[in-house]
Amino acid sequence: MPKVSVVMPAYNHERFVRAAIESVLMQTLDDLELCVTDDGSTDSTADIVSSFKDPRIRFHRLRQNSGVCVALNDAIRRSRGEYIAVLNSDDIFLSDKLRTQSALLDARADLGAIFGMPEFIDDVDQVVPPSQTFYGNIFQVENKPRHEWLRDFFFRGNSLCHPTVMIRRSCHDDIGLYDERLAQVHDFDLWVRFIQRYQFLLMPEVMTLFRIVGGEGNASAPRPSVVTRLEWEFGKVLRHYAGIDEDLFAKAFENDLAQCNIDPALPRAAKLGWLAMSGRFMWTKRFGLDQLFEAVPAEGKNESSQAGIRARDLISLAGESDQYGRYASARAATVINEMSAKIADLESVISARSPLASDPVETAGSWLAKRFHSNKSKKETHDD
Repeated sequence: MPKVSVVMPAYNHERFVRAAIESVLMQTLDDLELCVTDDGSTDSTADIVSSFKDPRIRFHRLRQNSGVCVALNDAIRRSRGEYIAVLNSDDIFLSDKLRTQSALLDARADLGAIFGMPEFIDDVDQVVPPSQTFYGNIFQVENKPRHEWLRDFFFRGNSLCHPTVMIRRSCHDDIGLYDERLAQVHDFDLWVRFIQRYQFLLMPEVMTLFRIVGGEGNASAPRPSVVTRLEWEFGKVLRHYAGIDEDLFAKAFENDLAQCNIDPALPRAAKLGWLAMSGRFMWTKRFGLDQLFEAVPAEGKNESSQAGIRARDLISLAGESDQYGRYASARAATVINEMSAKIADLESVISARSPLASDPVETAGSWLAKRFHSNKSKKETHDD
């Protein structure tokens, strides 16, 4: 049985999958296997994988595209290693990743998983600064205790890079695999379930080259469908907080409960609801309203609701909170309209002062451009 199993879901990555596979086969750790599951690719991805004859590769091809979690779970079920590492078929492991992380797991029985840092690269393997990616500095965080991770996940979302992880198989046996109903935050969902039972370590060293594919080619690129699905899925992940051990929950949110004047004696749903309503993201507020809705009785006893809010106040809160961004959109539209009106007024003033104002084709912008070039020409003549 190999020490480490690398699981790789692959889909339409004919340009990158060879480099991804080679980064695994060239690891300084020899005791490994690579379990690749092709998720019904329509390009030559599967053919490229099949061209490798290394006995450490175990390949399975799904008949149709079923989603990244289906492919991931298929690869994990077929794997045999004590530790499991994840690599996307367009990313690259640094050569010492598996040896470094497996040695740490061998030495630290208290850890269930280890993460590292990514370095962003583009389509042609050139390093890309975080500021030029849609991820920004989201992964630039430090290691922390379990209760602090739980709090950060709740208020900030995911800050761990999926293809840097190495996890004990026994942890998967305990908490399960990836939720196949999720597409954008399936890794985040696993981390929230994981941290309730186990501690992990976040290494400050770069472990993986994370590719940013041009033309919003990443599965997580901020396309409208992705953003919409992301917000919906985040609310599904937060539901796990309802089952957290009470001592761990109290340790994670003790200060927040005090700062928000939330009674620690309230039911869990009510505490979650009020905590979520204090968050800054719309999906957190939607989750908060849902929790308060469940905590308030459907009929009767509303004057002394144990949720810390009455039904009629919940109704008002649902209308006043901007959980769908309607108020923010309206404010933005107002600002845009005001700015457009000011620009139109300014163009009218400029046009009225222009000697070309009677020319129906001439605009303020083109007049200013001509004045600029005219002044530039005069300056060059003067300089000569």
